[in-house]
Amino acid sequence: MGGKNKPPALGGLAAAFQKAGLASKEQAERIEAEKQARDRQSHLASQGLAAPGAKSGGSYREQVAAMNAWFAELLRREPDAGARVFGGRTEAVSLVGKQATLPELEAAEKALGVKLPPSFAEFLLELGSVSFLNPWDDATTAVGRLAAASASLEAEVALTAERFIRAVAQDGTSLDPGAPRRLLHVADHENGEAVFALCARRTAAGEAPVFLRRHDEPDELYDASSDFREWFRERLARLQDELQLRLKKGVPL
Repeated sequence: MGGKNKPPALGGLAAAFQKAGLASKEQAERIEAEKQARDRQSHLASQGLAAPGAKSGGSYREQVAAMNAWFAELLRREPDAGARVFGGRTEAVSLVGKQATLPELEAAEKALGVKLPPSFAEFLLELGSVSFLNPWDDATTAVGRLAAASASLEAEVALTAERFIRAVAQDGTSLDPGAPRRLLHVADHENGEAVFALCARRTAAGEAPVFLRRHDEPDELYDASSDFREWFRERLARLQDELQLRLKKGVPL
């Protein structure tokens, strides 16, 4: 899973420019990157959102860069311990695959039957998916996995529907037992436990609360966050604590 940014796949206009000899490969890639940035801004504007970074923590890419810079400094201070504990890994958060495109988001929304919460849609368009440095390589859910992962979670929760509704109520969220829950799988946690957005409950801005659910604890929900942006920021903070503790104890991944 490396953390290097891959150049975007060339879209129709950029590919046509390159094929016609009107742009070099680098120029065509820049054209495509600028187009993707415009698409993302257009999507955010359609959701009534400010530009990335206007809310707490900066853009998702900035948050990841800051986290990896912090980790690099941690390794610089203790290179021998870092190599022994982290097996030569140099990134706390690694990019996985490519950024999602607007057509991919629209296809996912059609398959899910719901609009994606704006903060999660923004994440998909900006980064795609990331993995966190821990023994399970926990990762956020890529756009291509959203429908299947969410359907699987829905099926599992259906077995304990009443207990799930009571667990949500403990966090101040009421659900109609007869209405769809609309669970959106947004990340994995420790060997496949689900982090999900509860899309049956939305704010005026279209955001949905995010929770961690362990399949063997249907009466409990963890890490309640108001939206995906807050969850991601808090997940990075927890990752810092986890990495520092692992380094202190000298426990290898």
